[in-house]
Amino acid sequence: MKRNSLMKNLGLKILALMISFMLWLVVVNISDPVATTTISGISVEVLNSDVITDQGKVYEVLEGTDTITVSVSAKRTVLDSLTKENIKATADLENLDEDGNVRIKVESNRYSESIESIKPKIEYLKVNVEDMAKSQFVITPVITGEIVDGYVVGNITLDENVVRVSGPESVISKISKVVAEVSVSNMSSNIRTSVELKLYDAEDNLISNRNITKNISNVNISVEVLATKEVPINLATSGTPAEGYGLTGVLISDPETILVAGSQTALAKISAINVPDTVVSVEGAIGDVVAAVNLNDYLPDGIQFADAEENGKIVVTAGVSAKETKVVEISRSVITINGMPDSYEASFTTDGDTISAELIAMPDVLEKLDVSTLTAIIDFKAYMEEKEIVQVRESNYVVPVTIQLPEGVELKNPVNISIKVSEKKE
Repeated sequence: MKRNSLMKNLGLKILALMISFMLWLVVVNISDPVATTTISGISVEVLNSDVITDQGKVYEVLEGTDTITVSVSAKRTVLDSLTKENIKATADLENLDEDGNVRIKVESNRYSESIESIKPKIEYLKVNVEDMAKSQFVITPVITGEIVDGYVVGNITLDENVVRVSGPESVISKISKVVAEVSVSNMSSNIRTSVELKLYDAEDNLISNRNITKNISNVNISVEVLATKEVPINLATSGTPAEGYGLTGVLISDPETILVAGSQTALAKISAINVPDTVVSVEGAIGDVVAAVNLNDYLPDGIQFADAEENGKIVVTAGVSAKETKVVEISRSVITINGMPDSYEASFTTDGDTISAELIAMPDVLEKLDVSTLTAIIDFKAYMEEKEIVQVRESNYVVPVTIQLPEGVELKNPVNISIKVSEKKE
C-alpha cells in the first residue's frame, strides 16, 4: 500500500525536483554571477634567459612589455578574492621567434579550477637581442654645489680610479664618461663619502639601462677643503743696466697679489710669495725689462693656488730708462783740504766762490737733490802718493775734488781745482 503511495504521481514528483534544481541554479547565478575584471601591474618572469646569455649576447625587454594587465573571467566571489600576487606571468626565451616576440603565459595560483578564462592584454613579450660589449672607463670626480666663502676645493682622491662596464653593445658604445659626483655645498672641512657611479653620453645625458652591469656601483671619494688667503708677490732685480741707464723704481707684476689656499697652519706661515732677484735681471738693459715668472717654483710646501685654473705664470716689468745730467755749483766753503804736510798750508787760486760739477742720475733723484747739503774733500796726501811727490814745495797744484754724493748720484766727469801750497809763516 505504502509502496503504491510512493510511486503515485512519480513523474510529477521528478518534474518538481528538476524545477527546484533549476530554480536553485537561477538563484545562485543571480547572487554570484560570472564577471570579468582586469588586474594590472603584473611582472612577467623571463624563463631560460641563459639561452641568450650563453651565446655571449644580452637581451632587453622593449616597450614595457614585461609589466602587463590581465583580464580574468570568473564568478564574483572568486574575482573578489584574487590579487595580482595570485597571477603569474611567464615568457620562455626558448620560444623566442625571429621577430623578437615571446608569447606570454598567465595562470593563477588560486581558484584556477574556478576561473573561466585568464588572458593577458599584451600577448607577447618584445625582446631585443644584441651582442654584449665590455669596456672600462676612468672615473671622473665632479664637484657640485657652492662651498663656503673663503674656502676652495683642494685635492680629490678616489679609492677606485677605473670601472669595468658590460651590457648591450648599442648602449655601451654611447658611454662617454663615468662620473662620481659629490656636493660641497656649505662645506668648510674635508669630505669623505661613498657616491654612486653615473654614466653619461657625449652630450652629458644620463645613461640608465638595467642591462648594464658594473664591477663597482659606488666609490669612496675624499675631497680636501682648504682655506684661502690673498698674498702679495715680492720682487727684486739683479744686474746693472747699461752705462748711462738706471732703474726707474718701477717694479711691478701682473697680478700684484694672488689668492692661495692651504690648511690654516700652512697659511699662517706665508705672508708673501718671494721671487728671487736672479729671476729678473736688468744686466745691460737700455729699456724696460719684461720677464715671465712661474710662481709655481716659489710656492711653499702645503700651499697651492686657490683657483684651479691658475697656472701661476705672471709678467714682471722692471723700469729702466736713461739717466740725466745736471750741472750744479758747489760752494768752495764746503771743501775741506786734508793731508797737507806739516808747516804747509793751501789756498784756492781760482776765482769765484763756487766750483761746477756735472752730475748724472735718474731724473727723479736729480729733482730731489739738495745741492746745499753737499760736501767735498781734497785729499792732498793721496794726491802726493799718486803723483809720487816725495817733497812738497811751494807751488800751484791742480788737485782732484771728491764730492760726497747721495746714493744714485755720480759725477759725469772728474772735478779738479787749483790750489796754492806755501809754507806757513811763523
